[in-house]
Amino acid sequence: MILIHLLTFIAGFLNGVFFIIAGTAVSHHTGTITRAALTLSQGAVAEAAAFLLLILSFYIGACISGMLFHKSDCTFSKRYGILLLVFSTVFFAIAVIRPPLQIVLIITCVILGIQNGMFIPYDGILIRTSHFSGYLTDAGLAMGKVMRGKRQELRRGVHYLSGIVCFAAGAAASAFIPSALFFYIIAIFYFFTAIFYFAFIRAV
Repeated sequence: MILIHLLTFIAGFLNGVFFIIAGTAVSHHTGTITRAALTLSQGAVAEAAAFLLLILSFYIGACISGMLFHKSDCTFSKRYGILLLVFSTVFFAIAVIRPPLQIVLIITCVILGIQNGMFIPYDGILIRTSHFSGYLTDAGLAMGKVMRGKRQELRRGVHYLSGIVCFAAGAAASAFIPSALFFYIIAIFYFFTAIFYFAFIRAV
Protein backbone atom coordinates (compact mmCIF):
# COMPACT_ATOMS: atom_id res chain seq x y z
CA MET A 1 0.00 0.00 0.00
CA ILE A 2 2.82 2.43 0.85
CA LEU A 3 4.56 1.64 -2.46
CA ILE A 4 1.36 2.45 -4.33
CA HIS A 5 0.96 5.76 -2.52
CA LEU A 6 4.61 6.69 -3.12
CA LEU A 7 4.30 6.06 -6.86
CA THR A 8 0.99 7.92 -6.95
CA PHE A 9 2.52 10.91 -5.16
CA ILE A 10 5.40 10.96 -7.66
CA ALA A 11 2.98 10.86 -10.60
CA GLY A 12 1.04 13.77 -9.12
CA PHE A 13 4.27 15.68 -8.56
CA LEU A 14 5.38 15.06 -12.15
CA ASN A 15 2.03 16.16 -13.50
CA GLY A 16 2.21 19.33 -11.41
CA VAL A 17 5.74 20.03 -12.62
CA PHE A 18 4.75 19.82 -16.28
CA PHE A 19 1.64 21.90 -15.77
CA ILE A 20 3.96 24.56 -14.34
CA ILE A 21 6.72 24.43 -16.97
CA ALA A 22 4.82 23.28 -20.08
CA GLY A 23 1.10 23.71 -19.40
CA THR A 24 0.34 20.09 -20.18
CA ALA A 25 -0.41 16.80 -18.42
CA VAL A 26 1.96 13.85 -18.61
CA SER A 27 0.40 11.30 -16.25
CA HIS A 28 -2.86 10.85 -18.20
CA HIS A 29 -3.95 11.80 -21.69
CA THR A 30 -7.70 12.33 -21.93
CA GLY A 31 -7.09 16.06 -22.19
CA THR A 32 -4.13 15.56 -24.52
CA ILE A 33 -6.28 13.55 -26.94
CA THR A 34 -8.88 16.34 -26.87
CA ARG A 35 -6.23 19.00 -27.50
CA ALA A 36 -4.74 16.97 -30.36
CA ALA A 37 -8.15 16.62 -32.00
CA LEU A 38 -8.99 20.31 -31.58
CA THR A 39 -5.66 21.59 -32.89
CA LEU A 40 -5.79 19.20 -35.83
CA SER A 41 -9.32 20.32 -36.72
CA GLN A 42 -8.04 23.92 -36.68
CA GLY A 43 -5.25 23.06 -39.09
CA ALA A 44 -2.43 23.37 -36.55
CA VAL A 45 -0.76 20.18 -37.74
CA ALA A 46 2.59 20.71 -36.00
CA GLU A 47 0.95 21.38 -32.62
CA ALA A 48 -1.36 18.39 -33.04
CA ALA A 49 1.63 16.21 -33.91
CA ALA A 50 3.36 17.29 -30.69
CA PHE A 51 0.33 16.22 -28.65
CA LEU A 52 0.03 12.94 -30.57
CA LEU A 53 3.70 12.24 -29.87
CA LEU A 54 3.05 12.50 -26.12
CA ILE A 55 0.13 10.09 -26.42
CA LEU A 56 2.26 7.67 -28.45
CA SER A 57 5.07 7.92 -25.90
CA PHE A 58 2.74 6.97 -23.04
CA TYR A 59 1.41 4.08 -25.16
CA ILE A 60 4.95 2.86 -25.87
CA GLY A 61 5.68 2.97 -22.14
CA ALA A 62 2.60 0.86 -21.45
CA CYS A 63 3.73 -1.61 -24.15
CA ILE A 64 7.13 -1.90 -22.46
CA SER A 65 5.37 -2.57 -19.16
CA GLY A 66 3.26 -5.24 -20.85
CA MET A 67 6.40 -6.98 -22.08
CA LEU A 68 8.05 -6.82 -18.66
CA PHE A 69 4.98 -7.82 -16.63
CA HIS A 70 3.13 -10.08 -19.05
CA LYS A 71 1.99 -12.54 -16.38
CA SER A 72 -1.15 -11.25 -14.65
CA ASP A 73 -0.41 -13.45 -11.64
CA CYS A 74 3.16 -12.22 -11.25
CA THR A 75 4.49 -11.41 -7.82
CA PHE A 76 6.92 -8.71 -6.83
CA SER A 77 10.34 -9.18 -8.40
CA LYS A 78 13.61 -7.31 -8.72
CA ARG A 79 12.29 -5.74 -11.93
CA TYR A 80 10.16 -3.31 -9.95
CA GLY A 81 13.07 -1.96 -7.95
CA ILE A 82 15.42 -1.93 -10.93
CA LEU A 83 12.89 0.06 -12.97
CA LEU A 84 12.56 2.61 -10.18
CA LEU A 85 16.34 2.99 -10.08
CA VAL A 86 16.36 3.43 -13.87
CA PHE A 87 13.68 6.13 -13.57
CA SER A 88 15.75 7.87 -10.90
CA THR A 89 18.87 7.76 -13.08
CA VAL A 90 17.01 9.11 -16.11
CA PHE A 91 15.62 12.10 -14.21
CA PHE A 92 19.00 12.81 -12.63
CA ALA A 93 20.51 12.83 -16.14
CA ILE A 94 17.75 15.20 -17.27
CA ALA A 95 18.51 17.50 -14.32
CA VAL A 96 22.20 17.61 -15.25
CA ILE A 97 22.03 17.65 -19.07
CA ARG A 98 18.92 19.84 -19.45
CA PRO A 99 17.72 18.52 -22.82
CA PRO A 100 14.99 20.36 -24.80
CA LEU A 101 11.59 20.41 -23.09
CA GLN A 102 9.90 18.38 -25.83
CA ILE A 103 12.43 15.56 -25.32
CA VAL A 104 11.85 15.67 -21.56
CA LEU A 105 8.08 15.48 -22.11
CA ILE A 106 8.46 12.42 -24.33
CA ILE A 107 10.78 10.64 -21.89
CA THR A 108 8.46 11.41 -18.96
CA CYS A 109 5.41 10.10 -20.81
CA VAL A 110 7.25 6.86 -21.59
CA ILE A 111 8.24 6.47 -17.93
CA LEU A 112 4.72 7.14 -16.66
CA GLY A 113 3.31 4.76 -19.27
CA ILE A 114 5.59 2.07 -17.86
CA GLN A 115 4.69 2.99 -14.27
CA ASN A 116 0.95 3.03 -14.90
CA GLY A 117 1.15 -0.38 -16.55
CA MET A 118 3.18 -2.03 -13.78
CA PHE A 119 1.24 -4.92 -12.28
CA ILE A 120 1.07 -4.10 -8.58
CA PRO A 121 -1.08 -6.67 -6.76
CA TYR A 122 -3.19 -5.29 -3.93
CA ASP A 123 -6.33 -6.78 -2.42
CA GLY A 124 -7.68 -7.94 -5.78
CA ILE A 125 -7.80 -4.35 -7.10
CA LEU A 126 -6.48 -3.27 -10.50
CA ILE A 127 -3.86 -0.72 -9.49
CA ARG A 128 -3.09 2.42 -11.44
CA THR A 129 -0.57 4.96 -10.16
CA SER A 130 -0.76 7.80 -12.69
CA HIS A 131 -4.34 8.06 -13.98
CA PHE A 132 -7.29 8.72 -11.68
CA SER A 133 -10.43 9.42 -13.72
CA GLY A 134 -11.19 5.72 -13.46
CA TYR A 135 -10.43 5.76 -9.74
CA LEU A 136 -12.96 8.54 -9.22
CA THR A 137 -15.61 6.42 -10.93
CA ASP A 138 -14.57 3.29 -9.02
CA ALA A 139 -14.61 5.15 -5.70
CA GLY A 140 -18.13 6.38 -6.41
CA LEU A 141 -19.29 2.90 -7.42
CA ALA A 142 -17.77 1.36 -4.29
CA MET A 143 -19.38 3.91 -1.98
CA GLY A 144 -22.70 3.46 -3.74
CA LYS A 145 -22.48 -0.29 -3.07
CA VAL A 146 -21.61 0.41 0.57
CA MET A 147 -24.78 2.49 0.84
CA ARG A 148 -26.69 -0.49 -0.50
CA GLY A 149 -25.34 -2.65 2.31
CA LYS A 150 -22.20 -4.14 0.73
CA ARG A 151 -19.85 -3.18 3.55
CA GLN A 152 -16.98 -5.18 2.04
CA GLU A 153 -16.69 -2.50 -0.65
CA LEU A 154 -15.70 0.15 1.92
CA ARG A 155 -12.03 -0.82 1.94
CA ARG A 156 -11.93 -0.68 -1.85
CA GLY A 157 -13.56 2.75 -1.90
CA VAL A 158 -11.14 4.08 0.70
CA HIS A 159 -8.21 2.80 -1.37
CA TYR A 160 -9.41 4.62 -4.47
CA LEU A 161 -10.00 7.86 -2.58
CA SER A 162 -6.63 7.67 -0.82
CA GLY A 163 -4.96 7.29 -4.22
CA ILE A 164 -6.66 10.44 -5.46
CA VAL A 165 -5.54 12.32 -2.32
CA CYS A 166 -1.92 11.16 -2.78
CA PHE A 167 -1.93 12.27 -6.41
CA ALA A 168 -3.32 15.67 -5.43
CA ALA A 169 -0.73 15.97 -2.65
CA GLY A 170 2.06 15.32 -5.14
CA ALA A 171 0.71 17.96 -7.50
CA ALA A 172 0.41 20.46 -4.64
CA ALA A 173 3.97 19.74 -3.49
CA SER A 174 5.34 20.63 -6.93
CA ALA A 175 4.15 24.21 -6.44
CA PHE A 176 6.57 24.71 -3.54
CA ILE A 177 9.73 23.48 -5.28
CA PRO A 178 12.02 25.85 -7.23
CA SER A 179 11.91 24.93 -10.92
CA ALA A 180 15.69 24.48 -11.03
CA LEU A 181 15.34 21.58 -8.58
CA PHE A 182 12.33 19.82 -10.15
CA PHE A 183 14.17 16.95 -11.81
CA TYR A 184 16.67 16.46 -8.99
CA ILE A 185 13.73 16.08 -6.59
CA ILE A 186 11.98 13.61 -8.91
CA ALA A 187 15.19 11.57 -9.17
CA ILE A 188 15.44 11.52 -5.37
CA PHE A 189 11.79 10.47 -5.03
CA TYR A 190 12.26 7.50 -7.38
CA PHE A 191 15.56 6.56 -5.72
CA PHE A 192 14.10 6.41 -2.22
CA THR A 193 11.02 4.57 -3.50
CA ALA A 194 13.38 1.96 -4.98
CA ILE A 195 15.26 1.70 -1.68
CA PHE A 196 11.95 1.30 0.15
CA TYR A 197 10.94 -1.43 -2.30
CA PHE A 198 14.13 -3.44 -1.88
CA ALA A 199 14.21 -2.95 1.91
CA PHE A 200 10.60 -3.59 2.88
CA ILE A 201 8.75 -5.27 0.01
CA ARG A 202 11.18 -7.36 -2.00
CA ALA A 203 12.71 -8.54 1.28
CA VAL A 204 9.37 -9.99 2.46
